Amino acid sequence: MLILPQRQTVLAAQQAADADLLSGGRVRLGVGTGWNWVEYDALGVPYEGRGARLNEQIELMRLLWAEPLVSFSGRFHELDRCCINPRPGRRIPIFAGGFSEAAYRRGGTVCDGFTFAGDVDAAMEGMDRVRYHLHESGRQHLVDEGAFPFELILTRARTPEQIVETTLRWQDAGGTGVSVLTQKAGLATIDEHAEYLALVISALDGAGAR
Repeated sequence: MLILPQRQTVLAAQQAADADLLSGGRVRLGVGTGWNWVEYDALGVPYEGRGARLNEQIELMRLLWAEPLVSFSGRFHELDRCCINPRPGRRIPIFAGGFSEAAYRRGGTVCDGFTFAGDVDAAMEGMDRVRYHLHESGRQHLVDEGAFPFELILTRARTPEQIVETTLRWQDAGGTGVSVLTQKAGLATIDEHAEYLALVISALDGAGAR
């Protein structure tokens, strides 16, 4: 998940393309505006208008991924016969993230999925808002076809039991996937992290949650 308005758009598009090519087409790019004005101030990027900047960045990145030569005139970008090389072999999926109505609208109108984090009840309310914007923008078919993922990062569920309970609730609400965190779980080595994830997978399988 990138706070994309803090980054140079063409460079971010090239970096995402490189990562997608090197990973065999496995990149999913999450984007959001962030909330900390100090970060923007330190980078010399205006905090105001960050949402509009992000929307334009999404449009421009998709052009750079798809077209061999791009000229673009927008509110924040002026490109004259620009390109990235190499381009990815596909349109990299862009997931919105955030907790505001503007983020939910962005997800429902221009993005390919949505990533939530934190409290599952709040995430379910957010999912309803994204679905509303999908419907209003004529993209309801993506939900009907299972082509618009809803992911939840499990920042509140930290034990296998909590993860199973939250995942089942998320799936029942229409969520399509979860991300399990291993930070701050008292795990000291890579092997311990791997063993913890194996326990989680076993618990999810046993509950029929995968």
